[in-house]
Amino acid sequence: MRLKNNPKRNRIDFVNLQTGKNAFQGISFSWRYLPVYLLMVFVFGFLFLNLFNLQIIEGSQNLKVATRINRSTNMIIPPRGIIYDSNGTKLAYNLPSYSLYVNPSQISETDELPVLENLSAYLEIGEDDIINRYQSAVYDENGNKRKNKSS
Repeated sequence: MRLKNNPKRNRIDFVNLQTGKNAFQGISFSWRYLPVYLLMVFVFGFLFLNLFNLQIIEGSQNLKVATRINRSTNMIIPPRGIIYDSNGTKLAYNLPSYSLYVNPSQISETDELPVLENLSAYLEIGEDDIINRYQSAVYDENGNKRKNKSS
């Protein structure tokens, strides 16, 4: 088999040496389509190599990133609505409230008074009120420190 140039048709025919006829009757190769064929081979080769790189080489790393993205949760607590009656008067509305807890086991007896004084200044509540609340919760009637409920 040899290639035979056919200038009339702008193509190359594959010719059988023994018979002199076209070896591939329905198949002919046109040189003007060669850049298109090469471009297609190059594009599919490029896509295949990138797919191989993503799936095989970097697959485990990409899987870790994807699971981390899918498992992240953000809890968004919406504000509660305000309830009005038919006259437009607020029946239920939100006000912020704060709680303060002092753990007596973490404060030594010598530091109790300065800590309570600082606390009263910060909260803008009278010192006597805070000291009385603390002592009634921590000390019994005899002035002895109560045992911690958790121990």
